[in-house]
Amino acid sequence: MKEESFPKNYSWEILKGLPGTGHIHQFPIGGRSFFREGYVVKVFSNNGNIWIGNFQGIRNNMGFSGVFSTPNPWIICIVAHEEGYLVDVNQPSDYQLIDAIGIRNVFTILDLGMLIFVTYTELVSYGSEGKIWETERFGNGEILVADVSKEGIHGTYWKPEINSYPEFYVNPITGECKLSDS
Repeated sequence: MKEESFPKNYSWEILKGLPGTGHIHQFPIGGRSFFREGYVVKVFSNNGNIWIGNFQGIRNNMGFSGVFSTPNPWIICIVAHEEGYLVDVNQPSDYQLIDAIGIRNVFTILDLGMLIFVTYTELVSYGSEGKIWETERFGNGEILVADVSKEGIHGTYWKPEINSYPEFYVNPITGECKLSDS
């Protein structure tokens, strides 16, 4: 699947660790502060603001991480070890946690102005104004997305009762989820 991104008014660099000096913005899990190194990102806003963020994740420096543009050109999305953050690049203290636990992947639908977050058990959609929808819980530890477009989101999910990966389809406008039984 081709990686696409929204227009943005910033760039970023993923750092190998925390710098020895300077102010670091801390992004704790669920508002709880943990004094440890997380996913470290340096952000360069097009209006001259430069800052470094230490993003904590739920999986202790393991699991999915990445940086993504959003439908709002001044908001950056950072997933740190399966925990997601939406951050204003000009005011990094102005951020929100993404309401999705255990993020395993992120997809964009440019035509609809949305990000799709894939967790172990569901899909969650965000647009420029925040959360749009979340599917019912249907995955049991593994959701594999095969295709994402404005027409639909298709893939398979683990269903242990039948020891198989049946297919699913999600309407990207409504979040309505249709599951095959086998």
